[in-house]
Amino acid sequence: MKRDKRIGLLSVFAIVFALLAVFLFGKAYFCIGEDAFSKGMQEESSPIANSEEVSQDVDYREQSISVEEFNGLFRGEGELKAERVVIEGVPVNVVFCDNQTRMPLVVMQHGLTTDKDSVIELAKSFAAQGYIVITPDAVGYGELADGKSRIVAEILQGTVENMGKIIDFGCQSEYVDESRVGLCGVSLGALASLYYSAYGEHEIKAAVSFCGTPDFTSFEGVDVIHRYHTNEGSVLEADSDKWKEMEAAMMSLSPYDKLLNEKETALFLMCGTADTVVPPAGNATFYQEALAAGKKVSLVVKENQGHTLELDEMYAALAFMVENL
Repeated sequence: MKRDKRIGLLSVFAIVFALLAVFLFGKAYFCIGEDAFSKGMQEESSPIANSEEVSQDVDYREQSISVEEFNGLFRGEGELKAERVVIEGVPVNVVFCDNQTRMPLVVMQHGLTTDKDSVIELAKSFAAQGYIVITPDAVGYGELADGKSRIVAEILQGTVENMGKIIDFGCQSEYVDESRVGLCGVSLGALASLYYSAYGEHEIKAAVSFCGTPDFTSFEGVDVIHRYHTNEGSVLEADSDKWKEMEAAMMSLSPYDKLLNEKETALFLMCGTADTVVPPAGNATFYQEALAAGKKVSLVVKENQGHTLELDEMYAALAFMVENL
């Protein structure tokens, strides 16, 4: 109990620190430029981002930059920057403070129906605290839209594979502190962040899950799992006998036990009690077990809130990252 109180006090201090940095000074401590949190987060509530039309024949592997070209993005100009590049065949935004110093890396993954640009303002706020933030398109979305129908488990696995490639690439850069890698995701992106934290090759120091869950077994009977998804929408599988197979594919990927018993990743979990897209109950169960196991974990539960985010939750997540990454 005493340990919980200490953690709570540290979290409060970190939140106050982040808020003071944003609101009192109007800019981050780590770079020149305005904070983007409050300016852009209202756009985050839109369920569908406006993705540009992209040719289905584009081979992004041919456009991939080298590590040397990635290093060339950092010129020491001291400004908050966002660059669109391709890393290992994946179109991404790279958001960073141009200080030519070694910084922690955060991969920030968007959810279904959106693209890499939907989290750009959140990425700027993380970058303003001294992180290199990379926001990739998920498989089948944004510039990776290909019109193919996929179940959630398939999108998740492909997206996590790409996250791994991006982390491996980033850790080769002279400006990335490979010992301080974090993940942050919304909805599907949250599931991907938790999945990679459990099963990925690189050790993740801290991860943020917005509207996600570490308990994939809770997807039994959930509509989104019974659908085939594209960047333009989704279609319900007509044969209900196949729903169990689709659920089983998702449940088999659950990171719950591995995160609880084998990993030391600091976890920030946020959910709403009225969320009907991703069942929230597993978050509270995991939180209690993780606390009992001595893990670094924080849980924010919003009563009567659905599959949405609010500014205070985003500030709390940023403070958690400042404290743990």
